[in-house]
Amino acid sequence: MQNKALIILFIFFQLIATIANAKGAGRAVPLEGFNWYNEKPEPQKKKPDDSLPKASNEKLEDLPEYEKNIRALQKKHEQAHRQALDNPTPEHLLAELKLEKEMINKSRIYGEKRVAVAMLDSQFTNMKQHSNVMHRRVGEQVEAAEMAKKLAKLSNDWGLVLQVQEECRHCHAFAPIVLEFAKTHGFELLAATDDGRDFYGIEGVLDAGKMVMFNPKREMPILYLLKNDGTEVIPISRGINSDDQIISNIMNIDKYLRRLF
Repeated sequence: MQNKALIILFIFFQLIATIANAKGAGRAVPLEGFNWYNEKPEPQKKKPDDSLPKASNEKLEDLPEYEKNIRALQKKHEQAHRQALDNPTPEHLLAELKLEKEMINKSRIYGEKRVAVAMLDSQFTNMKQHSNVMHRRVGEQVEAAEMAKKLAKLSNDWGLVLQVQEECRHCHAFAPIVLEFAKTHGFELLAATDDGRDFYGIEGVLDAGKMVMFNPKREMPILYLLKNDGTEVIPISRGINSDDQIISNIMNIDKYLRRLF
């Protein structure tokens, strides 16, 4: 009987030790898996934002009159909006709408006067970015005529080379666009092909790989400006582009990289 009591007591102490170890292990093992959500990050103290206007930190009585007026109107509208949001009765909604109308009227008057003041000073008028559709259309026609003259002059010293491959579907789609562009602006046009054959009615020349520095991956089609004496080559279109985009590319090259006109 005594041995039995000792055995029971021993089992009891073993059970207590096991539970204690389990609790200790639970504290020692970091949270893993889906237990991450139990970890509460320490709140970070917000640093004062220097970018905020100093007036926001000033007392209301110290603010200028215009600031008081605007803030008062904003506060009234915010309160009316929240009240209507919480309890959208006709009275609450009407109060919010009236304050909105007042704010809209202030903005409208501000905008109208701002336009009138800007009209008096030439530095705020950009004729090329005019808002009137007819003005822009006439301006575009003038620019197009000037660009046509520049391209006609450019065609005296430069020609076009279209680098293509017979099995390239993009090349077949781009060829008529380039052909029309060359005819319109008076450029001589050649098609650089692997075998020197003509391509889509464009006279062919053998592509001996001299343009590999501009097209190391041999991607097609690519349109080049080629100086008549062969000293300069400038890519002006990679892939299919409209004639307007080709002109835009030429203008950007002339403006930022190399004078062409």
